[in-house]
Amino acid sequence: MATIIMTGATGTVGSVLVKKLLKGGHKILCIVRSAPNCSAQERLNHAIGLRSENAVAVEGDITKSLCGVSADDLSCLSSTNFEIFIHAAASTKFDESCREESFLKNFFGTQNALNLHRFIHAEIFHYISTVYVGGACDKLQEDGQCFVEGRNPYEESKRQAEFLVLNSGLSYLISRLGIVVGDSTTGAIGNFSGMYGFFIPFHILAERERVKIGLTGVQYGVELPLIVKRGESTLNIVPVNWVADMLFNISFNAQCVGKILHVIHPAPPLVDWVIDQSFDILGIQGIRKTGSVTRQFSAKQRVVNPILDLYQDYITHEAVFAVENLPRLLGGDYCPPAKITKRLLELLFQYATRYNFGRGAEQPRLAAV
Repeated sequence: MATIIMTGATGTVGSVLVKKLLKGGHKILCIVRSAPNCSAQERLNHAIGLRSENAVAVEGDITKSLCGVSADDLSCLSSTNFEIFIHAAASTKFDESCREESFLKNFFGTQNALNLHRFIHAEIFHYISTVYVGGACDKLQEDGQCFVEGRNPYEESKRQAEFLVLNSGLSYLISRLGIVVGDSTTGAIGNFSGMYGFFIPFHILAERERVKIGLTGVQYGVELPLIVKRGESTLNIVPVNWVADMLFNISFNAQCVGKILHVIHPAPPLVDWVIDQSFDILGIQGIRKTGSVTRQFSAKQRVVNPILDLYQDYITHEAVFAVENLPRLLGGDYCPPAKITKRLLELLFQYATRYNFGRGAEQPRLAAV
């Protein structure tokens, strides 16, 4: 049984990974912020959907020195032999207005985590990154630092954070993830950002149209005379349960130390196909695609234009991501992710619409270990 320290345990990927680690018999100390009327331990228990003596919350904040861990807790952590420090905490917001938050959490948060790693003398630092550190590059390799500047604050802050890890002098692993979506068997996910964020304003408009005619539910198709830019790339989406399985295997594989691994789909779908299928699943009809950005100023178009601008880079360009290290280094512990089919997208959006894309609807947690 390994003893692991971890940030981001209440996040989309981290909460699923904690459950996987518990199932493997490991003990995890999780650095978690408290909230008003909710202790750090209560937040952790809620995120993972269970209470376990092997999942212990240590109050802290990655934006503060040594992750905001108290002197008493630092003393306790220093006397514990941690095999792995998993740094999964991050801000995934990529709009320009969130630049300060992105760098505070992604760059300075990683700097604080590295300093805590040194203070407690953990053995291996496992940094959870993103393949989108490659920005606008045409191909992203797994052989070191990317020198192409990110297209937005998220990409750039994660790219610079990788530079900190690569030059830390510590024993490290870097796992670069694709766009994480829900569980491939249930559709469940803890946060509706990433791919989901693109579809939220369209879903809201469609629901408003249904209300006007006394209908409820995506099974009733509605016409939305809107224009979106035609997709010209792939979209590397990966189910969260598969991501957690791979991160678990990477963390305990000595051959992965000192390596960058792309935890991505080897056969990503075309973004146009994802958009078309998703609109169909959401009961949205009448969307027209163009090859260039067209400004339309109808009331409905004004609702979706900001999200179209925000996601434009991901609709029009995606690098080719090298994917040699993960299957080569994991060997028999590697398995490919579920194929991205319309049925899988149906699962994802059934879950998303059931909980209104997280807009005021309480989500159940995954079953206890």
